Amino acid sequence: VAGAGADAGPAVAVVVDPETRLDDAKLAELKKGKHIDEDLEAMDALIKREPERAELFERAWRRVRRTCDDAVTLKLVAVCEEELGLLKTRFYKL
Repeated sequence: VAGAGADAGPAVAVVVDPETRLDDAKLAELKKGKHIDEDLEAMDALIKREPERAELFERAWRRVRRTCDDAVTLKLVAVCEEELGLLKTRFYKL
């Protein structure tokens, strides 16, 4: 068909309310793309191997882990990401 798809119209942007609960698949994909679980696991491994890090960061790590585990909306994932970033900055300066 001549010209098929030539004028499909403007692309429609999908707007997601940051307060809307994400389904498990989208949530897992989002967290994986931001390396949230990967970063938390790497930090946990160091906490387990290094008593000094454990003493300084274990409580903060647990709090951030809980925040990230409980994040089910875009807004809460953003909070998780921000808290994780702050913790990583302090954690890796040691």
